[in-house]
Amino acid sequence: MLGQVIGDILQLVKHNELERAQRLLEEHIKDCYDEEVQGRRAKISAINRSIVQVDIEVKQIEIQYQLLQQRVPGTMLQVIDRYIYDLKKKRTELEILKKREALLKK
Repeated sequence: MLGQVIGDILQLVKHNELERAQRLLEEHIKDCYDEEVQGRRAKISAINRSIVQVDIEVKQIEIQYQLLQQRVPGTMLQVIDRYIYDLKKKRTELEILKKREALLKK
């Protein structure tokens, strides 16, 4: 695709059709930019889905944790505490990644 566009532009320049060559180049740049933006949007969308999944898992575990607090010894709860902490840390990392991607979009 890129090779074809370059060939077309060179032919237009060779035949002294500079305005058409310029338009073709601008169209190609716009197409490349549009593809890049769509890729970033898809990436941000995937990150958002991951954040939602982590949020759901954290909420489910917190509910189960509250029930377990009444029935289970403290050492077992420490393991669950650590898991919840790790999930929240992962969510924070995803939020940071999302913000970086959003900044790249600008």
